[in-house]
Amino acid sequence: MGLGHLSFVIGAQSLVARQSAPHEQDRNFGHFTIGASLGQLVGPIAAGALIGGHDMAGGSALALLVAGGGAAVAFTSLWRIEDRRTTPKSATPQGDRVPVWGILRARGVPGGILVSLSVLSATDVLTAAAQRGRVARDALLHR
Repeated sequence: MGLGHLSFVIGAQSLVARQSAPHEQDRNFGHFTIGASLGQLVGPIAAGALIGGHDMAGGSALALLVAGGGAAVAFTSLWRIEDRRTTPKSATPQGDRVPVWGILRARGVPGGILVSLSVLSATDVLTAAAQRGRVARDALLHR
């Protein structure tokens, strides 16, 4: 869950918001969430099936080729997502751009960021503690 994942999620959510009529946004965000959840469910299973086996080097090479092919297919489909020439103009005039500091000072944003950072930090601490516990257990078993 690094910067690349965060950037993708923000970009994808803004794309859903721009491409959806106001009355369709709830449904389309639901579809986006279901698709992301299914990807998180199926992805590790497919990767394990692709990489698994006795030949780890061959499995890794195959996984790299499949990932490259998937990226190429995704890249070639980008032209269909948004065409600036045919995007309908909003009925309301565009306002001034809001500076980042204005967004960060908006009500609820600092609290949301704090909660997100707390959850991520707790996940990191729990992962590190679990790893340390495994290392300690293995050291005791192999004495």
